[in-house]
Amino acid sequence: MKKLRVGFSKPKNSLFPIFSWAIRLYERTPYSHVYIRWQTKWDTWLCYHAASLMIHFLGEASFAKKINIVEEFEFEISDERFDKLMQFCTKHVGADYALLEVLSIPLNDLGILYETNGDTKQYCAELVMRALGELEGKKLIENEDRVKLKFVYDFVKYKKSKEPRDEILDMGTNKGKDRA
Repeated sequence: MKKLRVGFSKPKNSLFPIFSWAIRLYERTPYSHVYIRWQTKWDTWLCYHAASLMIHFLGEASFAKKINIVEEFEFEISDERFDKLMQFCTKHVGADYALLEVLSIPLNDLGILYETNGDTKQYCAELVMRALGELEGKKLIENEDRVKLKFVYDFVKYKKSKEPRDEILDMGTNKGKDRA
């Protein structure tokens, strides 16, 4: 079993984080970013996210320097599900950030559809929803290319709330499925 965290954050020590401010203002949230991180066998944490114009991994020290955690949700996943996540991560690492899609989100809210990149370029919310879909073995929403941070937050919070407080959600197994 592996510990996995889905976190919501904003930049730390950024001189003028206008992009973060715009996202937080538009989405009305205290965070502007979502990521996944997991505990390695060396008891360090490795972050996977879409930021700085690409999809990449971020080590624990760099993570601590750059990211101000607003809220994290911790889950426990099976080794089999973790392998699926790693397969997903290695497939997409190094791909470009979907900057145009992020900037076009308000158009979607106005009912103006725009061309998307599918999974060839992704922004943070899209990347995390696709990764969570890999863990669950299914597509979680109709159009991942237009998902907003608030939707990802609500989805993750809902998943976490389905478990008793002192237990960790075991995504992808039968644990917890019979609970109300």
